[in-house]
Amino acid sequence: MDCKNHYGRAGVNTCSKCGDWICEECTVYVEGRNICKNCIQQYIRASETSSVKGSSKSSISGFLVFIFSFLPGAAHMYMGLSKVGLMFLTLFMGSLMLAQFYSLTPLALTMAGIIWVYCFFDARNMKHRLLRGEVRDDITPYVHYVKRHKNIFALVLIIMGAFVGFQELNRLMDRIVGSAFLPWLHLDKILFAAIFIIGGLWLIGSNRKTSEDEDKIDLRDHTNH
Repeated sequence: MDCKNHYGRAGVNTCSKCGDWICEECTVYVEGRNICKNCIQQYIRASETSSVKGSSKSSISGFLVFIFSFLPGAAHMYMGLSKVGLMFLTLFMGSLMLAQFYSLTPLALTMAGIIWVYCFFDARNMKHRLLRGEVRDDITPYVHYVKRHKNIFALVLIIMGAFVGFQELNRLMDRIVGSAFLPWLHLDKILFAAIFIIGGLWLIGSNRKTSEDEDKIDLRDHTNH
């Protein structure tokens, strides 16, 4: 067999890494093993790449992470988690944009505050996990969380949309009929009352269903025993 690096030159050894035939010139003896120069070069390149990655992670400044943490998503982007950082930044800016609707201002500011606090402390945790190699730039866990609780998120969106619609309808009726004729009509308050009633009924129904399921499980276990 010819040497894989020198055509026409007979191979005298086989590389213990890749298994190719190599000549005496291409053979490097390492602890009794024959290794070709190509495999050694690949190993050196891989070692240099891993050392560069490790140094980039260890060079993350805790002070800069703290400074960037005041803007949700910025610290994550600084640490190389661009997808996660962009997601947090979009949620925060979207909450502030919702504040332009007067009826949603309290809710939007509350959401923005929760997102800000979460991102502030999550950035610090991400820094330590990133240095340990436990984190990668992936938003799949967040997407799975939304899918598991999609009914709750859908209900929140419906409530927000209905609240804005009722608020605008209330203003329209004030213009058409006049607030003097309908001083008692506040559709936004009526909507809030309906939300509380429906939410309470939903909780009662869900608790009752859970209790019935538990009773069925207990009865099935008792029957099996």
